Amino acid sequence: MTGASFSTVLGASRPQNTAPYPEASRPDTRGAVVLSLDIDETGRPVDVQVERYLDPILESDLTAAVKQWRFEPASKDGRPVTVHATLTFIHE
Repeated sequence: MTGASFSTVLGASRPQNTAPYPEASRPDTRGAVVLSLDIDETGRPVDVQVERYLDPILESDLTAAVKQWRFEPASKDGRPVTVHATLTFIHE
């Protein structure tokens, strides 16, 4: 795509869970959580949504962490633009 650039992660935090896992949400749960989001013109993630579910606590932690991330904004013709992104997190 001529005149366009894609977003890159500038700063990211790891999910932090200090609460104990309830029996239904044990840490030995394996699989993937898929989040969809928009990255706005300032590089902030907005409208973060869970697309593939795995564990409510894990999803909550991931969503909270991603909302703190900062991206280099995508651009088109030299101007920042909002873009859609999908992130997949593998929990093993």
